[in-house]
Amino acid sequence: MKVLRIITAAVVLASVGLVVSARLRGSPEPFQARSMRIVSLEKLVNADGSSIIRSVNIRLVTDTGAWKLIKIDPYGRPGSAMYSDNEGVFAQSKDNTLYEVSKHADGKPHLGHPSANGFRQSKQFLREDTICNYRAFVLGDVNTEVWYATEVGTIPLKTIMRGGGGAGSDLVDEAVSVEFVPVSADEIKKPSVPTAGPVIRK
Repeated sequence: MKVLRIITAAVVLASVGLVVSARLRGSPEPFQARSMRIVSLEKLVNADGSSIIRSVNIRLVTDTGAWKLIKIDPYGRPGSAMYSDNEGVFAQSKDNTLYEVSKHADGKPHLGHPSANGFRQSKQFLREDTICNYRAFVLGDVNTEVWYATEVGTIPLKTIMRGGGGAGSDLVDEAVSVEFVPVSADEIKKPSVPTAGPVIRK
């Protein structure tokens, strides 16, 4: 059960952008995904401002919108991973068990059609900010805030889940670098192992 709880926390944090991107698909300006590598720090932030780094997250994105998220613990050891491809979103535990998170209703990753106007017109739009030298649009509600940049699309550059760290701490994932580099389909391909089943979120 501990493994499932860890995977579920990672799934919720990494999948927030999928929900928002689906709501932005009606924006009038088309968006072409770009191959990129995003490195972010996932940490627990306490009420007094102190924080503990949980993992370094590396997200590889292809120009089709498919991606792979690798989590590396503070000691440099690889942990869980997530994959998004034409079949859906999957989470892989440390013991290499693959779990289905969700299916893509339209048979492809949710790219959305983000534009500055599209973000501003969202009912979840809160404010504008800057992250990794990009103008960011912050969307969210009382429990969650997500930072997006038009150059990156609907891959979040920062996510805050209030209370998501337990014991009054927030769960934060914030990009520290964005590189537009070639990423091949082989680099983000999920392992060919049986899927254990869906992740059950309570």
